[in-house]
Amino acid sequence: PYTGSGVQASAIAIDKVFTKRIWETHKLPTPRYRLIESAERAHLNEVADDLRLPLIVKPPHEGSTIGITRVLGYSGMAEAFELARKYDDAVLAEEFIEGRELTCAILGEGKQAAALPLVEIRAPGANYDYHNKYFGNETKYVCPAPIEDALGETIQQLSLRAYNALGARGWGRIDVMLSKQEEPYLLELNTSPGMTGHSLVPIAARAVGISYEDLVLRTLALATLDQKAP
Repeated sequence: PYTGSGVQASAIAIDKVFTKRIWETHKLPTPRYRLIESAERAHLNEVADDLRLPLIVKPPHEGSTIGITRVLGYSGMAEAFELARKYDDAVLAEEFIEGRELTCAILGEGKQAAALPLVEIRAPGANYDYHNKYFGNETKYVCPAPIEDALGETIQQLSLRAYNALGARGWGRIDVMLSKQEEPYLLELNTSPGMTGHSLVPIAARAVGISYEDLVLRTLALATLDQKAP
C-alpha cells in the first residue's frame, strides 16, 4: 500500500490541460486557457488577444512554478514561450486572475473526503514563485483565510468536487485564485503536496487542532492499493 492518490489520478493532475478539461465537464470554474503547440509560435500575439493581457505562460506538466511567467505585454510573449518550452513540448497560456491566492488541503476519499481550513498565501509583490516558496522568508500564510464563512464554504465545496472529479484520494491540495469580484477559480490539484512542518497542508491541519504527527498518522492510515487483493 502507499499513501495518496493512485497512478491515474496523479497522472491526470500533473497534466494541467487534462485537469482543466475534466473540471470543465464538471462545470467547475478554472481560468480560460490555450494550449500552444510549436507550430503556433508565430501567432503568440493572437493568443494574447484571445486571453487578454496580462496572462500566465507555463509548461503544462511542471510544478513549483517552474518555467512560469506573468506576461504583461506582447513583447514578453516570445521569451515566456521559450522559457516554458525548456521544460515541456507544449506551452500553456492561461488567463491571469488578479486577486487573492488561496489553497485548500483535503484529507480522505470520495464522500468521506474533508476540506481543511483555507490558507491565504501572501507573497511579496503577489509573486509566489520558486524562490518565495522554498527560500525566501517574506511570504506569509494566513489560516484560516480571512474571508466570509459562506464564501469559504463555497470554495471548500468546489475544491472537494475538483478533487473527487480527478479521482484523488488520501490527501491533496487544490490551489485557487479568488478574483477581486470574489469569484473563485481552480488552478490545479497537487496529489503529493509538501509535508514538512512548514508546508501548507500541515498549516491547515494545525488550524483545526491536528498536530503534524497526527496528520502523518492519518495519512498513513489512508494508504491503499489501486488493485485490491482477490
